[in-house]
Amino acid sequence: MLKETNKRTDEDWNNNIAYSNLMKISPSPKGNPNEDEKSFQRKCSAELFKLEQEQLRPKNCLVITNFKNWAEPIFNETKIKFNIENGLYVQATADYKDTKVIVT
Repeated sequence: MLKETNKRTDEDWNNNIAYSNLMKISPSPKGNPNEDEKSFQRKCSAELFKLEQEQLRPKNCLVITNFKNWAEPIFNETKIKFNIENGLYVQATADYKDTKVIVT
């Protein structure tokens, strides 16, 4: 559907997507940052999340993570209002400017 909607081919379909991490720093041997590291970078990560949305201006932003531990702290830091969803896959939704944010 992405290819058809945006008139893309197998070679350039990825020109219409962007990828980012909520937390920019994590210890590579262990994967996710520990609580001290999360606390330290939460404010900067939240600000970067907003800046990425403002610069890229996507229609939709899919946040693939655990809402309670990862997305909710970022939303709270940025003061982005969110709705808890009871769907099988969607944990929360939010709107930021013209972007629909979906946490799954």
